[in-house]
Formats: sequence, C-alpha cells, structure tokens
Amino acid sequence: MTRWLLIMAVCSGSITCVSSGPVRARAPSRAPSPPQPPRTIIVGDVHGCIDELRQLLGNALGPPLPTDRVVLVGDLIDKGPWPLEVLRLAKHSGYDAVVGNHEDAVLKVIQRLHRMEREPKMVPLLENDLDPARIGPRLSHRLRRLCASNDARGHLRICRDEVRALLHSMTASDLNWITRLPTMLRLAGAGPDGADVTVVHAGLAPNVPLNAQRREVLVSVRNILANGKAALEKGYDPSLGSPWASMWHGPEHVVFGHDARRRLQRWPHATGLDTGCVYGGNLTALVLPAWELHTVACPTYEAVS
Repeated sequence: MTRWLLIMAVCSGSITCVSSGPVRARAPSRAPSPPQPPRTIIVGDVHGCIDELRQLLGNALGPPLPTDRVVLVGDLIDKGPWPLEVLRLAKHSGYDAVVGNHEDAVLKVIQRLHRMEREPKMVPLLENDLDPARIGPRLSHRLRRLCASNDARGHLRICRDEVRALLHSMTASDLNWITRLPTMLRLAGAGPDGADVTVVHAGLAPNVPLNAQRREVLVSVRNILANGKAALEKGYDPSLGSPWASMWHGPEHVVFGHDARRRLQRWPHATGLDTGCVYGGNLTALVLPAWELHTVACPTYEAVS
C-alpha cells in the first residue's frame, strides 16, 4: 500500500500531495551494550605445551584484549616440548605469572652453581654479563661438571639431561624474568562482585596469614598432614594428609595449580587448575569476573630429552 506525505509549501501557502513511494518500517533502535569489565584469565600449569596455550587463548577464549590480564599459575617450563617458547611468549606478551616449583628448581640450580664457584650472586651476574647470550651454555657446562663430581650427591634431580638442556638454551633475559616472578599475586577486585582473588602455584598453609606464608609451601605443598604440617615436594605421599585447599577457609579465594593428580579442584575458597595437560589431560583457564572455566584437550607428552 502506497502511503502519502503531506508537504507544506510555505512559500505559496498551498498544500500539495506527493507520493513518497513505499515506506518501510524502521527496526527499533537497540540500546548500546554495556561495556564488559576487563577479564582476568588465569591459566593452569602449561609445562611447555605452547600449542595448547595458544589454542586456549585463541580459539577457546578469543585472543586476549588489551584490557585483559593473563596470569599463569607457574610451571611454565619443563616436561613438555616447548618450555622456553612458553616462557618467552609470557615474557614478550606481558603476561603475569607466579613462580612454580620447576622455575624454583632452575633458580636453585643456578644458586648452587654460583656457590660452588664462589661467584657473585645471581642477579648482578646476569645484569652485568658482557655476553648475555652465553649465560646458558656457561651454566650448562658448570652443571655438567657439578654432576660429574662428588658434590652431585643429593642433587641428582638437577642433573637430569632436560634441566641441562633447558639451561643451555636460556639467555640472561630469560633468567632475569624468572628471578622476578613473585610467589603470590593478589588480584584486588578481580572476582565476582569485586571480590579479591589470590594466585599461588601450589598452595597455602591453613591458619597462616598470607604475608607469613613460607616460599617452600607456596611452591610445593599439596597436602596438610595430621600434625598440621605441610607435606612438601620431597618425600610427598599423596595418601597421607588432606588437600590443603579443603582446609583453607578464606576469606580470599585462592587459585592454584601443581596438583595434576587431583585434576580440577573446586573448594569453597580455592580452585585448582592443574588438569594435567602435559600428561594427556586438559589445559584449563578460569576467566574472571564471570567465573567461567575453559579447557582444551592435550596429547600426552614425554619429558624433554
């Protein structure tokens, strides 16, 4: 049906009827969507699985936006196929991370080597080295000498071939980045309704204030024994004690990794994200403040040889 418009011809004082042609009804205007709050994307133990990390941050979640914050729960390196690539992706992309027990082991190796040869402390040496690209081969050579000596007793874990290969390929920039990783990140207001969230690699000792937690607990605890002590990495028996997270009563919610045996953990005041990617499980991310879980499947990898 043709509609007609009445147009007032002011100059002549007459009324003229002209056809405007069919007039289509306009779609109702939509109110602009409210701006989405910045996301905090917390990713579980990557262990050198860079393809799965890229898939998680790309296909599963969409590429991180400039307002997003990506946080890794530690253990970026070791075991998987591309440990240094994961470390360098995090370093160059400005991701945050906490130190895991595998990063901590590398730092202990370097400290041990420096003590053995009575050299300056680690960080000044790295910052002042004349040839930063040669740091890795030099440390690898020293580690080989240490492991061939009588001093290797009690340090067999650091004498693995993959540790030496990792050190050999590291630059001063890589090592400096690891030395600056904190043991704990407190994300103020990142959770639902503006709640605070704390990220650590392994866990916490219940009934101990956050600022009084010991480093070895933060990077290696899984269970709390019946006597109240933390069961640390050395001599750990999963059948003894209870998951530390089951005994943590807040008030801050803690997000952690490290415990691939238990896979995804959801406790009232703690969430565990180590879902065993390097062992053929999943790589998992928790997205705040929406509190959404995203995963990608992983193949089974062997330790780097």
